[in-house]
Amino acid sequence: MSADVSHEGHDQAGAPTTHRGFIKNCLAPECQDRVIEQQDAWGTYCPHGQKIVERDPDRTDPEGYPVGRIVDPWPCHEDGCTLEAFEAAEQADEDEYWEGLLREVYQ
Repeated sequence: MSADVSHEGHDQAGAPTTHRGFIKNCLAPECQDRVIEQQDAWGTYCPHGQKIVERDPDRTDPEGYPVGRIVDPWPCHEDGCTLEAFEAAEQADEDEYWEGLLREVYQ
C-alpha cells in the first residue's frame, strides 16, 4: 500500500496546481519559501507576540525533532513578562499534566 502525497502550489505561469510529494522535498521556490517560513515560526511566543523559545540550530532530540532554547536576551519588555514568570507558568503546566496523568492511572 502506498500513499499519494501532494501539496498545493503554482506552476510557472502562476496558475494553481498540485505538486507531487512532500512540501519539504519540493524544488519549487515558493514551496521552499513556505518551508523556511514554517521553520522560522517554530517556537513559543509570549502573550505580547515576542518569540521567547526558538529552535536550537545545533541540536535535535533522539528522533530528529527540533529542540528549543530560550531566547537570550529576553525579548519582551512588557511589565510582568519575564523569564521567571515564563518558567513558573511552564512548571505549573507540567505539574498539572503529571497530576492528571497520575490521577488517571491510579483511579
